[in-house]
Amino acid sequence: MSSSTSVLPTRFRYRLSPVNMRRGLWVVLGSFAVLLLVGELVSGDLFSEILEDLLNQPAWALALGSVASLALIVLIARIVSMAKDAWLVVDTEGIRCSPHKYHGPRTWLRHNWQLPWSAIERAVVRHPGPKAHHVQNWINTTLTLESAQGRHDLGLLHWDPVDDPLDRPDLMAMRPGKQLHALAETHPLVRHLEQRDIEVEFESLGLRGRWGMGKPAADRPNAKNDDAPVDLMQFKSLVLMLSLMGAIGVAAALHFMVLPPIRALWSPNYGLSVLLASLVLVAGALLASAAPVRERTIIALLLGLMSGLLFHPLSVRWQALTGPPAEPADYIVEAPGRFQPVDARHPAMDLSDLNIPEYWASLSAGDVQPFDLQTAGGDRYILRLDSLFERTRDFYGRREAQ
Repeated sequence: MSSSTSVLPTRFRYRLSPVNMRRGLWVVLGSFAVLLLVGELVSGDLFSEILEDLLNQPAWALALGSVASLALIVLIARIVSMAKDAWLVVDTEGIRCSPHKYHGPRTWLRHNWQLPWSAIERAVVRHPGPKAHHVQNWINTTLTLESAQGRHDLGLLHWDPVDDPLDRPDLMAMRPGKQLHALAETHPLVRHLEQRDIEVEFESLGLRGRWGMGKPAADRPNAKNDDAPVDLMQFKSLVLMLSLMGAIGVAAALHFMVLPPIRALWSPNYGLSVLLASLVLVAGALLASAAPVRERTIIALLLGLMSGLLFHPLSVRWQALTGPPAEPADYIVEAPGRFQPVDARHPAMDLSDLNIPEYWASLSAGDVQPFDLQTAGGDRYILRLDSLFERTRDFYGRREAQ
């Protein structure tokens, strides 16, 4: 399978993306800067409001956000650093490679390897079709070299000749599929194989659906029938996410249906809830790489929605369970369902959304009513509603008896 054709030594460097990222990243950063500038010009104090909102967050939330941001920065720096250390050399003897240890599909080799030309029995390039325009699809383009030593898989489009970089489409290109398809079939590694009289076969990855992060059909169960049901229980990552959904559901049922009713006397932090939902969604969709993309994306989406929607009530419940006991506080009736505190340290209360209009109407303006408040740190308080509901039950019981 080899000939006397000479192959000049060619050294390749590893790229994290099959497309050029630099211009697209500059466009994204520039657009973000323009949006911030427009917001500052319109509001006049956007930056001061953002800073004030950050300073008003609880210490644990700021610490959690700082740790998460630092961990993300360290992770990105580590991945970029390992890409700079990866290398691949093609010479007259064969191919030698030191791949990226953590990037790309798990089928790619993670250890250093070398393979002489004479040992290669079969070469196959698996890539999407020219109409696949999601960049994430092309990340899975794989060159497979089969030999008596075993199977060597590497990310074809991630290797770039050091001395002659390839002409790659830009990140902002509208339809890069055709150019990436041509690049996969004319890649220098493919030409080196053909120069050694090693026939290169081309096969379709068979990515399912239109999601950008599809996996090759060969790596999925029921690959011959994309519509066949998938056993979710055979994937540990899906079992973990489903278990978390079940645990959150049980916690929500206990909070709303079993435990004594409570109400937080501060506004929910919607930004933190959205951030948590986004992080859970991304973590579930990306980290559960062994599971089929459709199933893991849907389950990650549901888990993210549950986490975001229930974060505020469940965190309040946790503070109520772990905080100090409730203490009585007197409030003055301002209007039906609206109360002002006697002690200025306590917040005003608006309970008019409770469906007890007759009870509210029975209270005269200026009357003093007791409520049970539980401190949640700082100027935050939790209202224990069980004593109020006892009074309303007595009120409606006497009303029906009359």
